[in-house]
Amino acid sequence: MKFKAVPQRTVIAKVPSGEIALEYGGDGVFLRFDCDCLDALPYCKAACCSLDGIEVENSELGNNVTITNSDGTKANVPLVQLTARDHGEEVAQMKRSSDGFCHCMDRSTRTCGIYKDRPATCREFHCTRGTSVRGWKLDFVRHVTHQE
Repeated sequence: MKFKAVPQRTVIAKVPSGEIALEYGGDGVFLRFDCDCLDALPYCKAACCSLDGIEVENSELGNNVTITNSDGTKANVPLVQLTARDHGEEVAQMKRSSDGFCHCMDRSTRTCGIYKDRPATCREFHCTRGTSVRGWKLDFVRHVTHQE
């Protein structure tokens, strides 16, 4: 019996700064963004904005940012929500809304509302570039039929 070859990498979109691909391996399927953040947003839907514990540098403490609400009104809000204890040291983190996402994310477009003024942690973060980063692992739901 001869099996059909399955490609290890399948490009699903070409964007101005690179490409977005599915990468298959023995440990699952990963969504890999080899492109700039702004080009990835329509595909990733700002998944990084839900990551826990996005730290803010000391130089950024006390900064306020202007965000645009879904109704088009603008609001001046603090960048930092709280300080958390991390090995005995206080760490400032990005403010979160009740849905778990960063409060600066525009919910209607799922894009960053302060992209040009985002903190250093967000500017330096890239979800899949680098040799040791596979990408975002895709979860598959396993359907099980129960018999009584």
